[in-house]
Amino acid sequence: MTFSLRLLADPSWAELSAADGAERVAAFAARACALFPRWRADAAALELFLVAAGGDAEPSRDACAQAVAGGARLPSRATLAAAGVSPGAWLVARVGGGADAPPRETFEALLARAGVAGAAPSVVRRAFQRYGAGVTAALVGGNADAAADIYAAAASLPSLETARELRLAGLFVDGPLHEGSVLTRCFRDREELLLKPLGGGEFARATRLLAALADAAFAALPPVPHLVPFELHTSAAGKHFMLMPLLGATLEAVPIRAGTDDAAVLWACLRGALRGLHARGLAHMDVKPANVCLAARGFTLVDVGSVAPFGDPAATTAPYVARDFPGGMRRASARADWWLVAMTLAEKAAGLDVGRAPVPTMAALRARLEGALPAEVWGELAVELAEID
Repeated sequence: MTFSLRLLADPSWAELSAADGAERVAAFAARACALFPRWRADAAALELFLVAAGGDAEPSRDACAQAVAGGARLPSRATLAAAGVSPGAWLVARVGGGADAPPRETFEALLARAGVAGAAPSVVRRAFQRYGAGVTAALVGGNADAAADIYAAAASLPSLETARELRLAGLFVDGPLHEGSVLTRCFRDREELLLKPLGGGEFARATRLLAALADAAFAALPPVPHLVPFELHTSAAGKHFMLMPLLGATLEAVPIRAGTDDAAVLWACLRGALRGLHARGLAHMDVKPANVCLAARGFTLVDVGSVAPFGDPAATTAPYVARDFPGGMRRASARADWWLVAMTLAEKAAGLDVGRAPVPTMAALRARLEGALPAEVWGELAVELAEID
């Protein structure tokens, strides 16, 4: 018998699963106390709840987990003591949850307290399925605002009806990109794609960007290279989604190695994407390692939700804005994009610890890059940084 154990948000909670075979609950409790020495002192207060893995004859694991977190007792202790743990079943252990412990609020009660009236059961189920750890943390902490945020995220995900609509369009929904992600993996023929829910404002910006990229006035311009291609979909229920290719890891996880052409390739890709946008009067306004992905031919700039026409109000990621940049980058401009590229290159190729080290001035950033970047890359970037809008 082997066990896996995953701590939840509250250190007095733990979830344990039986990987194979069957074992009495008493032995399972002993194993839990051995893993957590402090539990031995609380052994009298240790409660174990059997949570079914699913099936028509038993409530779902999500429903049981919700009931446990809400303070409900599922099987009695005597029933559990006599029961074996079947493969795929789960035990949820709670310390200090004796008979006199006050019941916790249900997820629906948290939502009502946050002002979410008439929570849809299907969305609540989706919240438990996709954001189980977050739901548990909200329940344990009684955090109504967190519950409302999770519910809103779950509501934005594709429903079964939306999945059926997408199937008619040749898109087959697979599941979340990873646990807790708002991104849904899907397929079109052999192509692997991502579906991202968009709010109304995000959808409007993305629609304007698509229109600008296809504007007849720019017909003589080549397509914007190294910018993530995307499509927009609106479901019959009014939900908005962006469809884009599944790319590689972001630049956050990729080192830019000294003595290689990595910095030059990164610079060439970002320069191509930004020049294509700038030629159409648009600025990306959120260039950073998290928004640059590995691609077949170098790197691709993603997260086009921040793109704005020159002069429009814009928001970017504060640690990537040089300390003395005029206006704090609150307006979209080509100059802002180039200085965001400078900060990105300083982080990846010049050792700047963005987010922890003090934000450098523009002069300090230039000096750092001049000494770290290949001469050809620095020469081209320096020209862009010197441009005045």
